[in-house]
Amino acid sequence: MRLTNCNLLLFLAFTGLILLTGCEDKIESSLSGTLSGRVLGQEDMLPLTEIRISTNPYSEVVETDSVGHFIIEGIKTGEYNVIATKSGYKSESVAVTIFFNETTEIEMVLSESVESYSDLEFIESFLPTEKETVSGLEVLFAWGVEGADSISFDLFLYENGADSSPMIFENIQDTAYLVNGLKYNTGYLWQIIAHHNSSEIYSPVRRFNTSAFPENQILHARQNDDVLQLFVTDSLAETNSQITFGKHHTWNAKINHQRTAIAFQSTRDVESSLYIMDLDGGNVRRLTDFHVGGYFHKKIEYDWAPDGTHIIFSSYDNLYSINPDGTGLRVLAKAPEDYHFREVVYSPDGENIYVIVLSSDVLDRKIYQMDGNGDNLSLLYEDPGYALANLDVSPDLKSLLFSKDLSGHVSTTGRMLNAHVFELNISSGAAVDLSDHKPAGTNDLSASYSPDGGSIVFTNSRNTLSATPSVCVMDLNGDSRKCIIEGGYTPQWFE
Repeated sequence: MRLTNCNLLLFLAFTGLILLTGCEDKIESSLSGTLSGRVLGQEDMLPLTEIRISTNPYSEVVETDSVGHFIIEGIKTGEYNVIATKSGYKSESVAVTIFFNETTEIEMVLSESVESYSDLEFIESFLPTEKETVSGLEVLFAWGVEGADSISFDLFLYENGADSSPMIFENIQDTAYLVNGLKYNTGYLWQIIAHHNSSEIYSPVRRFNTSAFPENQILHARQNDDVLQLFVTDSLAETNSQITFGKHHTWNAKINHQRTAIAFQSTRDVESSLYIMDLDGGNVRRLTDFHVGGYFHKKIEYDWAPDGTHIIFSSYDNLYSINPDGTGLRVLAKAPEDYHFREVVYSPDGENIYVIVLSSDVLDRKIYQMDGNGDNLSLLYEDPGYALANLDVSPDLKSLLFSKDLSGHVSTTGRMLNAHVFELNISSGAAVDLSDHKPAGTNDLSASYSPDGGSIVFTNSRNTLSATPSVCVMDLNGDSRKCIIEGGYTPQWFE
C-alpha cells in the first residue's frame, strides 16, 4: 500500500462537497439568522430526501427530511455558498446572504448523474477507527472500497467546532493518506469521496480525537527534510511527536510554566525572530520586529517569566521585557559598560535573573545576577580566558548550570572545542565539572535540569563545524550519560 505525505492545506474556496452530518455542534453567533429551503429532483420536481446540505464558509451540515426540507438555525450573518450533495446526483450550489434575525429561504434542484455505479461501495476498514484517540500530530487515514478500478479519492477533514472551511486533499490515488500538522487535544471529523468516471460515493462520516499535549517530555528541534522542526520526546525516547510542520526553520523553543504557550525562534519572516504560539500550534504571533543581536552570537536568548506574564530577551546591551501578546516592550536592565547581554534565565520563583555578559573580547564572559525587576546587577562568576555559554537554574534555586570551553579557543563564530557542563553553587561560587566522562573532541552544551531536579538534559556533539548534536541525559554528578535523540538541538525538559 503506497502512502502519500503532505502538509495541511486550507483551501479557502471550493466547489465540492461538505459532507458532515448534523451530529457536530453548530457554530453560534450573537449576530445570526436562519437558512431554510427545500431540494427537488429535476426530472419530476418531487422532493428529495437525505440530501446533504452544507455551507462555505462552514456553519453546519444537515440533511433534507421526508418532504425535501432543511433548516440551519443560528448561522452567522454574511455571504455563503449553500451546497447540496448526494450519491447519484450532480452537486449544486447557491449563493445566499444571511441577515441578522431573518430567515433566508431557497429552493435547489438536483439532476441525476449520467452514470451510477451501485456496485461501488466502501467497506469497513477505516483508520482512524471511530472515536479513536490518536497520539501525535501525524495521522494515517485509510479506507477500503469495492466495485471498480481506476478510482480517485478526496479527503475532507474538519476540526470539530471550528469556524472554518474543511481541509481538503484531492485526487488521492490510493486508499491511504498521511496528514500531519494537526492540533493536540482536538476533535476531528473526516469523510472520503470516491470518484469513478462521472459517479461518486461518500463514506460515512468518521470521528477521532488527538491526544493531549504530552507531559514530562523533552522539547527540542531537529531537522526533517532539511528544515528544523520542533519535536517532543520522552526521556527514554520511546515516544516521539513532531509539533511544527512549516517551511521555515523553527528551533530554540521553550514552554511556559502554565503549559499554555510555546516561544520559539524562526526564520518564517526571513530574519530570525522570536515568536509565540499556543500549545496546539495555532495563534502564532511575532514578538520581535527589530534586529536582535550581540557580540559573536546569532541565537536569540530569552526566558519566560515563571508566572507567564512576560518574556525577557537580550539584544546588545539591553535586557528587554515583552508581553506574550507583543505589547509592553520595555528595557528591564542595561549591561555593564562595553558589554552585551547574552544568555538570560529566571529563577523558578521569579525573584532573580541570571545573565551571561560578554565584551568584544570573545573570551571575556561573566555571569551576573540581578533582581527579578532588573535592579541590583552584581557579578556572580568569571573565569578569564574561557568562553562561557548557556544557563539554567535548579528547581531548588541553589545551583546554576553553564558550559565552559576548556580549550581557550578564540572564535568569533562561537565555535568551541572542548565545552564542559559545570554546576555553580550560587551561594559559595564554587563550580564543579560534570563532563569528566565526556568523549574527547566533543562539546557538552545547552544543559538544563529535569523538572524534579534529579537529572540533566544537554547536547553533545563533535567539535567540527559540520557536526550534528545529540540530546543526552545524565545524573546530577555527571554519571550515567546516555544520548537518546540523534540530531537534536536546544532541548528543554518540561513538566
